[in-house]
Amino acid sequence: MTLNEYVLIDIGTSTTKVYTYSQKKLFHVKNQTIFLSEGFTSQNGITTENFKKICIIINEAKKNYAGKEVLVFATAIFRKFSDSALEKFKKEFKTETGLDFKVLSHNEENLILEEALIDKIPTKVTLLINIGGGSTELVIMKDKKTIKRENINLGVGSIIKRFPELVAETTLLRPSEIINFANDQLPLFENKTEIAFYTGGELKYMQAAKYPLTENKLFEDDKHPQIISFEEFSKKNKEIFETKMSELKKFMPENPEWMTGSRACSALAETICAKCGIKIIVPSNLNLIDGLTKRLEKKN
Repeated sequence: MTLNEYVLIDIGTSTTKVYTYSQKKLFHVKNQTIFLSEGFTSQNGITTENFKKICIIINEAKKNYAGKEVLVFATAIFRKFSDSALEKFKKEFKTETGLDFKVLSHNEENLILEEALIDKIPTKVTLLINIGGGSTELVIMKDKKTIKRENINLGVGSIIKRFPELVAETTLLRPSEIINFANDQLPLFENKTEIAFYTGGELKYMQAAKYPLTENKLFEDDKHPQIISFEEFSKKNKEIFETKMSELKKFMPENPEWMTGSRACSALAETICAKCGIKIIVPSNLNLIDGLTKRLEKKN
């Protein structure tokens, strides 16, 4: 099996990502927002409607890339299934798609994210931030080695559930209200650091939303060409809250529903950065799939 025969699919609580790998390069095919937390219970899992939406994406990928091996990975909400619900889901998924369904643990997700970024991070103490729909992974690294991992059951979806007006066309909420809520649920950071990698498509988002990014002079890497100060990040987040949701969705015309989480996600990221003493944020498009690709390369 060669790497150019793979299709890699990452199913999170709110976003499903599809990639292909060809000629030693990873290609992003699509993102599709599906709010799996809506109607979810640990005993029954996700709704039948959302299950069908996932299967449509998978079977479409199988059809479009016939002959390539399709690998499916899931995180966040799938870790909250009861054992019986997950076993039932996997059987139904196998019946509908013919594929196995791999749920990654928090620790596995951390390790894979670290592999994606290990060659990129500076030797200084650095925080890796990966915010998902249902959970958040934080990793503190120094000299390219992990010194601390924190896994938090707080993500974009859980914040929106607490503050549903975040997805309204306009909101009177401000980042400070979300920050006060999220701050109490975050761990204390003994290892303070000034630099954070904010992963998972955040470079693309910040460029689209016109955050005041500047040239990255910390290190040279074509995948991380820009950075932003914490102060400018915080200032722009206030503008995001004041912008109409219909205008925010225009920033991501290929998947406008992704932007419904922009207010919650930016406020959570700001909370984490403030609590850890971050001064410089490196927005990154690297994610779980990039780390999985590295693992596949080692196997081949």
